[in-house]
Amino acid sequence: MFTRYVFEDETLIPEDPDRSPLSFDRDRRTDGRDWPTSAETMIGLKRLDNLEECITSVIRDGVPGDLIETGVWRGGAAIFMRGVLAAYGDLHRVVWVADSFEGLPKPDPAMYPADAGDRLWTEAVLAVGRGRVGRSGVTAAL
Repeated sequence: MFTRYVFEDETLIPEDPDRSPLSFDRDRRTDGRDWPTSAETMIGLKRLDNLEECITSVIRDGVPGDLIETGVWRGGAAIFMRGVLAAYGDLHRVVWVADSFEGLPKPDPAMYPADAGDRLWTEAVLAVGRGRVGRSGVTAAL
């Protein structure tokens, strides 16, 4: 599965300053509170369940339009969206993905005070990298 819940890969804990890989933690992976070392998504099982419910609702209620994932990381949620659409026989919607693949931008605490002290932009694990994916700033359709 996209979360590596069954295969129990190592995990990085966002609040651990050492970023040493640790043993698999089911609760963190279920809630999406870790950074998997090999999974396609970090959003966790609960958020994947919610995503499926949202897509199902859109299909059931006849809401028009495509789907998009922004901030793709490794693309697991977008792949999951495509799979849910296929399972329901929805062959007309496009799943768009958009990401810089270079990690998070440096925060601007002057404009967004809540960003003060945020260091996530320094985390290399959050950047997939151009060498592994393609060109930077990709927007693509699945």
